Amino acid sequence: MVVVEVENAPDKLRGTLTAWFLQVRAGLYVGTLSARMRDQIWVMITGVRDDLFSAVMVFPKNNEQGFGMRTFGKNRRKVVNVDGLELIEYIPHFERENAEFAEGVIGKKEP
Repeated sequence: MVVVEVENAPDKLRGTLTAWFLQVRAGLYVGTLSARMRDQIWVMITGVRDDLFSAVMVFPKNNEQGFGMRTFGKNRRKVVNVDGLELIEYIPHFERENAEFAEGVIGKKEP
């Protein structure tokens, strides 16, 4: 099973995804694909050139976790490999305007 989540996707990409996946809610697609087709769809996803667009793909993989992950676009989380485990790294905002939102992540606000 392959799961794809997209934000701010162009209509053409959403139409392509609905040809291969079941859209279970807005921006969330689930389906069963071969590895080759999954990779071709990922190439289409990474071809989108829009600063607001982002995507995540989760798919079966022969590893300790049993799944693999890919991310694309501006996202506050990225996949990192730690001793063979794929984990999510959270990237906090350091801008002062977001200090309240990120306080729990980066520490206390500066005076």
